[in-house]
Amino acid sequence: MAIISVIVPVFNSESTLSRCVDSILKQSFNDFELILVNDGSTDNSAKICEEYAKLDTRVVVINKENGGVSSARNFGIERSNGKFILFCDSDDYVEKQWIEDLYNMLSDKVSMAVCTYCGIEDNISDDAERIFYDHSNVWEIIKNKYLHVPCNKIFDATIIKKHDLKFNENYSYAEDTLFCLDYFEKLEKVGVLVNKQPMYRQCIKPNSLSRRRHIDKYWEVISKAYDKIDLLLKKYDVNKMDIKNEYSKMYLTSMITAIDNVFTDKTNLVQKNKQLKQILYAERTLFAFEFGSLDKSTSRRYYDILKSKKISMIFIYKFLSKAKIFVKHKIKK
Repeated sequence: MAIISVIVPVFNSESTLSRCVDSILKQSFNDFELILVNDGSTDNSAKICEEYAKLDTRVVVINKENGGVSSARNFGIERSNGKFILFCDSDDYVEKQWIEDLYNMLSDKVSMAVCTYCGIEDNISDDAERIFYDHSNVWEIIKNKYLHVPCNKIFDATIIKKHDLKFNENYSYAEDTLFCLDYFEKLEKVGVLVNKQPMYRQCIKPNSLSRRRHIDKYWEVISKAYDKIDLLLKKYDVNKMDIKNEYSKMYLTSMITAIDNVFTDKTNLVQKNKQLKQILYAERTLFAFEFGSLDKSTSRRYYDILKSKKISMIFIYKFLSKAKIFVKHKIKK
């Protein structure tokens, strides 16, 4: 039985899949199984997976109907045999020491090992600094986004299976953050060791939120994430008033993105109005408006309008902003 299970969800990834799989099979650490979960691909991904399985006995291929990345990861977890689990996306790839470094970082003192990540084309720095965080640094762990994604850390399979932890298949955004927060909450002790040298190379997705694609249930999943964050702060006796400025600034960034997301939805004005009120009058939003500061990427005028909670003014501001972008586009043509 392999010590490590590496789970890769695969969907229509024929152009990047070989790069991803090759980077895993060439790891300096060899005692692992590579679980390729073909999530109903309609291109040559399934064929590529099967070819790798013929070439390397460590490769296990699971074919399933399309259900999304969370469904694929959950399938992989159920069928994994390793004592520890790592995740990698099929359009990303990893450095040769990825598994070995994360595995060797674990100890009686370290319950979660994390590496940083970078873009596909980024140059990796020589910064090999490692930083340790314990229960007294829980806010720093959250603030520094070490619990945001699963692909830069190693998970204890016993914890995942004992507590039946799963990726939420109802969400298409931040479901991985919810999983990481749930896992962190189940740790018997907090001991997080972070390797500042990137071991994971992430492809920037063209359909990311910054590209203005509407994210279904965005406000719902973000609210759940902050519910879990608040529970962790309470569990480890972190007084939110002691971190009110940093907490509020982090939350306001998510809240403003949620507001913007409302305007990418095709719902009618009545529904948009209802969603905006739900966001603007949420208890956390009122707290953040009181103690938070303005993010540099947000205009002062827009922030003041949001803070005033005048829904009609938000609609006008959004309409004028869209008109301004349209005019600029026409002028360039």
